[in-house]
Amino acid sequence: MLSVLRQLVNVVGVAQSDIYIGDPIRNIYKHRFELWNSEFPDVHYMNYNAGGAGREQVTPCDSAVIDYSDRGTVIPAGTDHLYQVFMDCEYLINIPTLKGHKHAGATMFAKNHFGSHTRESAQHLHPGLVDPVKGEEEDNRFEYGVYRVQVDLLGHELLGKKNLFYLMDALWSAGMEVTQPSKWKMAPFNGDWSSSLFFSQDPVAIESVGYDFLRAEYTIFTHPYETHVQMPATDDYLQQAADSSYWPDAIVYDPENDGTPITSLGVHEHWNNSEDMQYSRNLGTGDGIELVKMLQSPSAVESDVQLATTFKLNSYPNPFNPAVTLEYRLGQPAEVQISIYDVTGRLVADLQDGYQQAGNITRRINFADFAVSSGQYFIQVNADRQMAFTKVTFIK
Repeated sequence: MLSVLRQLVNVVGVAQSDIYIGDPIRNIYKHRFELWNSEFPDVHYMNYNAGGAGREQVTPCDSAVIDYSDRGTVIPAGTDHLYQVFMDCEYLINIPTLKGHKHAGATMFAKNHFGSHTRESAQHLHPGLVDPVKGEEEDNRFEYGVYRVQVDLLGHELLGKKNLFYLMDALWSAGMEVTQPSKWKMAPFNGDWSSSLFFSQDPVAIESVGYDFLRAEYTIFTHPYETHVQMPATDDYLQQAADSSYWPDAIVYDPENDGTPITSLGVHEHWNNSEDMQYSRNLGTGDGIELVKMLQSPSAVESDVQLATTFKLNSYPNPFNPAVTLEYRLGQPAEVQISIYDVTGRLVADLQDGYQQAGNITRRINFADFAVSSGQYFIQVNADRQMAFTKVTFIK
């Protein structure tokens, strides 16, 4: 959270007073608050209970704003109030921890919104999960194509639809929501912590990838008491969020109940296997998910990123006018592609460098060749399955 605050305030330039932090159904513990507040005293720190000590109590909105699409057939409560902060904010950054879950199978972005309503607990939403009451076999919902509450949460205009981008914390993952983190036995972790962060602009794709990782790690052979992610139909909500042809016959997902059903929220698919971890875009067989692995050395900074032990990217001069020089080293021959993006993520140029031999590579890029203005740009170098980036400043 501290890293996110530093990026928003110190790099992007967001005013501290425009940032609200918290899980509305929980409190911010003292040691967390003191860590963040000492560096960012003007941020709003939201608390579930009465405020005090610099924390602010969240307030509910006046009327129910989410109308679950089962229309009372699965979730008797039918509707929920949200907190006013969801009405007022312009963007959300939802940061879940990647974990298994004893009722949902997995908990990520959609499940994180079980704390966004104003009730005392989220028990009323459990009937929309795969295993609403643990140990009650007659209540299991292990079939595909039934109502899933996570689709409503991902698709609601005040929740998933306000999400700016998706950042998932997998630094220390666990097989269940309330157990201690566990070291991962699968490759490439090999008995160490998961130590990962996942980023995407597609809420369905990133949850699909998270599900694949959890399902590969938490098996009966590796973590015999934390195999909740193996429950059948755990990924049913992802399939339905991606494609309306998988919706149940009697369900139209319209969580605002305004007559406008949600459209596809993203791409859902599974990797080819847990060793290669490749999806359709990695394999060149479709336009679905592309999983890009970035390994960063402890001493790396944004203009000097090292991938694995063989791919290191530097840029100079910086700032520059009109040309910048890239230097990188390939540990093995590779097909190289260079992409340039502006700060909004718009692709400025796509440069194919072709097949390069192993060794030191120098590449000069003249920004006078592009119709761009002064400002910051990101240069990304792809070499087969490895990627590195550098941030540069162009001054006319």
